Parts: sequence; structure tokens; C-alpha cells
Amino acid sequence: MTRVVITGIGACTAVGDDSKTCFTEFVKGTQGNQPLKQLDASKFNKPNAYEREDQGEAGKARSSHFLIRAITEAMEEVPEIESETVPVYVGTGLRELRTLEVSALQNEPTDVADLDFSKAVKSVLPNCGNVYTLSNACAASNYALALAFDQIKLGRTKMAVVAGCDTLTASMFGLLDRVNPNMPTAVQVMEKSRQGVLMGDGGVAIVLESEESAKSRQQSILAEVNSVGLSTDAVHETAPDQPGIERAITEAFAQANIDKQDIDLIYVHGTGTELNDSVESKALSNFYQTIERKPAISGIKAMTGHTSGASGCIGVMSAVESILNSVVPPTPGTSAPLDEVTDFPIYAQSHKAPIKHVQVNAFGFGGVNSVVLVSEYKESGYV
Repeated sequence: MTRVVITGIGACTAVGDDSKTCFTEFVKGTQGNQPLKQLDASKFNKPNAYEREDQGEAGKARSSHFLIRAITEAMEEVPEIESETVPVYVGTGLRELRTLEVSALQNEPTDVADLDFSKAVKSVLPNCGNVYTLSNACAASNYALALAFDQIKLGRTKMAVVAGCDTLTASMFGLLDRVNPNMPTAVQVMEKSRQGVLMGDGGVAIVLESEESAKSRQQSILAEVNSVGLSTDAVHETAPDQPGIERAITEAFAQANIDKQDIDLIYVHGTGTELNDSVESKALSNFYQTIERKPAISGIKAMTGHTSGASGCIGVMSAVESILNSVVPPTPGTSAPLDEVTDFPIYAQSHKAPIKHVQVNAFGFGGVNSVVLVSEYKESGYV
């Protein structure tokens, strides 16, 4: 049976320029919410966002910029990938929508090629194979990971790059600004008094390969992708569906060689919205109700904001770092957790503990649900 392992990671968020810095700041509980800068703050009610300082070309190609940064970092751990013809799977919610907005504001034409991530990817991986872009809303990068995972399992490729990227756009920020009844200044995950979601900039890249491929090069293995569970419930355009989420969780464990009692940590989707956190907390409570020792919960959107299509694999990157560093990042801003998750440890400060198995949730509009199980790599595997 082919095992799929992680050998390289890269990321950038509002709190860090690389994966190590991001995770260090997650552990500190650093929140990246700041007064809105990239967009005209006078046009919106919400005063804050989780933005990166990168300006790009007058705001253009910001998503591509984050994508390039993350892939470049991941390549540093797996330099051989530069000469390999590997497929690249990019998950995104909004692609290069901000480039179109800026072009329209400046009354300039847009070259369609500038909206295609192939151009950005090939600038750092000129020998790569096909570049696939998936726009599965906020679950996009985990769906990208699922495709790469399957291709490796099926023996169709020995290695793949999985990535995610998104940046703030005026249209999406304005949409959330209009529909949110409150004006949150920060994302409060699974908190009773949560006020809503704020968007964030982010990019992430993960090198996946077969265990055999990594060992043939004596490549250091960071962690193993145990399984990926997906469901598409299509119950509502925006509202999450508890049975649909539970099916994704159940599917992940049906494929895995571990049980629910083995999970040490859950990186929740946790957007800080009224409906998402309520439905997700009920799904977790129902699935784990028979387990006496509940896994810890961490909500990193409190630090990064909602990075849309990149958010799932930013959670996977964090899961790898939690395993390697034996630590659960805190969830700042959560002092009164929802009743359904009061039995799940949610820490105000980082918590040191052995972390062997992590569940990463990512759910998107339209009922696209994804759950990735990431495990400590053991050469003998888990029985």
C-alpha cells in the first residue's frame, strides 16, 4: 500500500513571511488583524483585516505573489523538485480577482494569461507538469491535496505540489461587510460572543510524495497524510450542513489506519461566524461523543483571518509543525467556548503535549467539505 508523505512546506500569512515564522507566531497567539490598508477603508464598515504588507504591482497579482513565495520556500526542503515534471494543484477561492478590480479602477486592459496561476508557478518551477486550479471556495486547497493524494496513491505520479493562495478583494470584503450585522475587529473562533469573519491574505505550498520516492533520495520526511475525507452536500449556497460535515469526517476515518480516539488535535475551520461555528461544533461534539479524552482544538483564523482557499492547507502546514514541535497553538479571543465544545481543550496560551495525529477541517460555500488526517511519520506505520 502506497503511503503519502509530506517532505516540504512553505507559507505566508498576515503574521509571517515563511512557515516557521507563521507557526512561531501562532504559538505566541499573535493576531494579524490591523486597520485596513490595501483597500479604501472609507468604503467599508469593518475597520480591520488580516493583510500582508506585500504591495505587488499596485495591488495586482497579489495571490500569485503569495503562491510563488510559498512554493519557493517548500522547494528549499526538496530542491530536487525543480528538475522533476511534477503536477501542481492550486486551491483558491478568488484566484486573481483583485487584479481584475485594480485593472478596472485604472481603466487598463487585463491579459487573461496574468490570471492563470500557471505563469506564476512556472516562474519558479519551469519544468513542472500540468498546473491545475481548483476553486472550491474555502475548502479549495484541501480539495487540491485530495487530488494529489489520490494521484500518488494510484501510482500516477510519485510527487506533487499542493498549494493555496488568496488575497483580499473589494468585492468579497464588501459582500461580507454588507451581510454581517456586526463589525468584528478580530475573528473569535468557537466563542459564544463571536461577531463574524474577517478576511486575510495567505499562501501555502506542500510537497507530497510517495514514501518510496522520499526514501529513495534519503529525503527527510516531515509527516504523513493518513487520509482525506470529502463530501459535497449542496444543501445551501452558503449555510453549512451538519450531516454533510459529519460525512466528510466519517469518510476520513474510514480510509485511515487510526481511530478517532487517536486524534490529539483538531484544527477547526472556525470562521467566527454565527452559523459556521455552531454547526461545526455540533458536528464535532456528535462525532466525538463516545470518546472520553477529547482532542484539543485550535482555531488559527484568530491569527490569520479567513484566508479563503488557502486556509485548509495552512491548517495542514500547522498540523505538521504541531507534530514536529509537540505543541498546540492557542486560540486567542475565545474565553467562553460554545457549549458543544466545552469538553474539548481550547487553550488561551500554547500548550506543550505529544501530538501524533491531527484532524484538519475546511468547509466551503455550497457544501464542499474536506477533512485531512495528518500523522506523525513512523517508518513501521500504524496498525
